[in-house]
Formats: sequence, C-alpha cells, structure tokens
Amino acid sequence: MLQSLGYKKTKHLDGGILAWQEKKKPVFSDFLSEASLSETIPYTPEDLLDHHGIAAVITNEKGEILMQDHVKYKFWTLPVGKVHPSQTVEEGLAQELFEECNIVIEKWKEIATREYDYIRNGKNVAVSAHVFVILQYSGDIKNKEPHKHKEQLFLSLDKIKELPCVSDITLLYLESIGIKRKKKLSSPKDI
Repeated sequence: MLQSLGYKKTKHLDGGILAWQEKKKPVFSDFLSEASLSETIPYTPEDLLDHHGIAAVITNEKGEILMQDHVKYKFWTLPVGKVHPSQTVEEGLAQELFEECNIVIEKWKEIATREYDYIRNGKNVAVSAHVFVILQYSGDIKNKEPHKHKEQLFLSLDKIKELPCVSDITLLYLESIGIKRKKKLSSPKDI
C-alpha cells in the first residue's frame, strides 16, 4: 500500500509501519496493526499539519501516573495534545490540561523532546514532541473529554509497563526514566 504512495521500502512493526522515502529517512505511519491497514483513522485537518505535541506526567500522592485510554488511536497515553500555531508550547500544555483534565498547572518541568515524522492520509506530518512533569497544579482531575478518552486512571509504572499498547510520547517518557519497551506488546515478555 505505501509503495503505491511513492515509498521504496516498508517494514511492518508492532505499532505500525516504518517506511523509507527516496531520501531513506524513516517515517512512522499511524497504522496501529496490520488489520487496520484497510481502515483509516479519521484525522482532523489539524492532525495533518506539522505541529508541536505535548504530554504531561501527572502523579498522585501514591506516585501513580495519570494515563488515558485514547479512543481514536486505540492506545493508552499520558495526557497529550497539540499546540496551536499561535501558542507557545507551555501555553498549549496549560490549555490541553485544563480542557482534558480540569486542572490549572502552576509549576512544570520539560524533561524530554523528540522529533517524529508520521504518514497520515499519505502526507508526511512532522511532530515535535515535548514531555513535561507537572510539579504543581490546582483543581480536581476529571475526564472532561470522555468522547476522546474512554478511561482516565492513575497507574503505577509496573502497570504502565504491562499496558498492551502505548503512545510514542509515552514511550519517550518511559525511555527518559530508563525504561525500554515496545509500543505494542503481544505478551509481558516483550517489555
């Protein structure tokens, strides 16, 4: 399928497809499994634009981390969102956490960044991912967007490592604290 879009080589991965363009630059396609190759994710126009993406590590008093079961992408993720072109990354972080989780952030620290290239509807989309630890916030956490997130739970790192499928930005966070695992697990031994 991707060869018909001008890609020389493709390789099936657990979490998607890695494709090489003419320049041989690896790009990750947002296909979640081989079964979904015949389906397309319903991207919004914003999803098809280059952008900054944010993720927030929010912990409770037990040290558990807030995770969301994402409806559209069918994976578990830290609270995430897109930064609008008119915003700074920090403004986007504050807006997304208020819109999704009902909190006002007061203190935060950026801990990781990475550049990703995705293929969405045949278009290369560059995403600059930023992971923040939220050090202080006000408000009571609640899922304000249940149409986007089936569940919102605080989970221990051990439980997060066992989740069947997690987002790239969640993997980036895990890598930043020294934990390596695959995007999609077929069994716990894949961690």
